[in-house]
Amino acid sequence: MFSEIDEHSLRVVVSLAEHAQTAIEIEEKTKIPKQQLSGIIDLLINSKVLSQTDNNTQFKLTNDAEHLSIYDILNSIHPWQRWSQCPIDVEDHSNELCPLHRRLENVSSLVERQLRATSIKSLISNPDDLRPLCNKLAN
Repeated sequence: MFSEIDEHSLRVVVSLAEHAQTAIEIEEKTKIPKQQLSGIIDLLINSKVLSQTDNNTQFKLTNDAEHLSIYDILNSIHPWQRWSQCPIDVEDHSNELCPLHRRLENVSSLVERQLRATSIKSLISNPDDLRPLCNKLAN
């Protein structure tokens, strides 16, 4: 359901949830290969999720992790797919969704609500849960 770019982007954002880091620090925590990480960082900067610190040596989130949801990250990379009408031009589908696209829309809506309701901060703040990135955020 989610692409490798989605997964890597979320790992980078979670890694930066508590403080700014260098690309080397992000690479060590996220286990994303250097060449791929560079592209992910560029993508997240272009989508205004990340920025560089004043001295341009570290990266940071542009918004507080408490106000940044999983949906915000994924939607900044590519717009969330919703179905308001059937994507094919069939006359009797013009006013409502067919059964296939109605179900896809229902699933998309449920997933979107869950992703919107999950802040990046909530992923790292519950002491009873495992922390993302194998507890390496505490380092």
